[in-house]
Amino acid sequence: MQTPQVKTAIAGYLSSGKCARRYTLTNTQGMQAVVVDYGATLWQLLVPDAEGNSANVVLGYDEIGDYEKGSSYLGALVGRVANRIKAGEFSLDGKRYVLAKHANDVNQLHGGRVGFDKHLWQGEVLADKDGAAVAFSLLSPDGDEGYPGQLSVRVVYRLTDANELIISYEATTTAPTVVNLTQHSYFNLTGNSAVPVYDHRLRIAAGHYTPTDATGIPSGDIVPVLHSALDFRTAKTIGEALHSGDPVLADTQGLDHNYCVSGNLGEVIAEVSEPLSGRTMQVKSTYPGMQLYSGNFLADDACNSRKPMDNHSGFCLECQYYPDAPNRPQFDSITLRPGEVYREVTSYQFSW
Repeated sequence: MQTPQVKTAIAGYLSSGKCARRYTLTNTQGMQAVVVDYGATLWQLLVPDAEGNSANVVLGYDEIGDYEKGSSYLGALVGRVANRIKAGEFSLDGKRYVLAKHANDVNQLHGGRVGFDKHLWQGEVLADKDGAAVAFSLLSPDGDEGYPGQLSVRVVYRLTDANELIISYEATTTAPTVVNLTQHSYFNLTGNSAVPVYDHRLRIAAGHYTPTDATGIPSGDIVPVLHSALDFRTAKTIGEALHSGDPVLADTQGLDHNYCVSGNLGEVIAEVSEPLSGRTMQVKSTYPGMQLYSGNFLADDACNSRKPMDNHSGFCLECQYYPDAPNRPQFDSITLRPGEVYREVTSYQFSW
C-alpha cells in the first residue's frame, strides 16, 4: 500500500513570466488532490467510483493561463471577503471604506478586481502526521482592493486516509479589517463535466437561509426554507430544485443562496450522492453559512476564445460567513483586529 505523499512539479507559466507550481497530494486509499500556487487553487480532485475507477470530480481549466483569464473562480481560494458587499462599501470603527468593484457590478464580489484568486501564493510542503499536506501563504498589503490593514493569510490543504480533504484557514492583521475566506470549487461527482449535475442528490441540514435582492445583497432577514425549492432538508436532486419554477430562483437564475448552518465541525451540514458513480461527499465546517451555487453562468466564462463548460456542469458548496456581513450587524461579525487570529476549517469527505 502506498503512503501519503506530496509531489511537486511545474504547472505552467503566467503572463508575467512567473512559474506556477502544482502539488499533488496522494493518500493510501486511491485519492489525489492537485493544488496549484496560483490562486491557492484546487485544480483536480481524483476520487474512485464504486468500481474503483478514479476520475476528477472538480471543474478546472486545462492550462494555468486560463486561470488568469477565467471569471468563475474555479477551485480558487477566495478573499479578502467572499461573496458580496453592498455597493462595495462598509464602515468600521467609524471610518468608511470604499472597495474596488468589478466592471458592471454594483457590489463588491469575492474580494474585488484582483482578489486572492488572482495572486501567486507561496507554497510549502508540510510534514504532517494526519495526511499529505501543503500550505499556501499570502501577504495582502494595507489598502489592497480598498481593505484596511496588512493581512497575512495561510491556508492548508490536507488529504487524509479517511478520504477527507480538509481546508484550514488562518489570518492576522496589522489594523482592524474584515475577512471572509472560502474555497470555490465546483463539484461534479460523475467525473465528467459534460454531464450536468441535475441527478446529484443533495441534503442540506439547514432550515433557514438569507434572502437577497436582485443583486445578491441580503435583506438582513433569516427565513425558513419550508415550502420552497431551497428546502433540501430531505434529500432531493439538484435538478428537481432547478426545474421547479419557484420564483425564489428567478433573480439568481438558479440556485445561488446562503444557508444558515450549524458552524459545528462535528456535524455533517451537507451530503451529496451521485447514483451512477456511487460517489458520495459529506461537508463539515466551522463557518455559520454555506452558499449553494449551481453554476448558473459557467457558459459565460470564455477562456482563450473558447467556452470550457456549460451552465450547471458543476455546483459549489462554499462554506463562509454570511454575505454583506460588514453592513449587517445582525449577522455574525467578520471583523478581525490586531492580536486576533482568524481560524476556520472546512472539510469534504468522500466515499464510494
